[in-house]
Amino acid sequence: AGRNAGAGATVVSFTILAGGAVSDARIAKGSGDPALDRLALDVVARAAPFPPIPPEMGGGPLPFQVPIAFNLR
Repeated sequence: AGRNAGAGATVVSFTILAGGAVSDARIAKGSGDPALDRLALDVVARAAPFPPIPPEMGGGPLPFQVPIAFNLR
């Protein structure tokens, strides 16, 4: 592994549906390390389900793009 193995940032794009389920999770901007990109998608999957989206917020679906930084050295 290189000097920066286990370090990097990924941007994950996903949608939270009205009931809190995650849909369409994907890498919007990769870290350059496929293992970290897979880990970022796993972070989102493990966080689900989210709380239901309240009606005053439109009831969903809500799109998100979230940067996830890793420093696993």
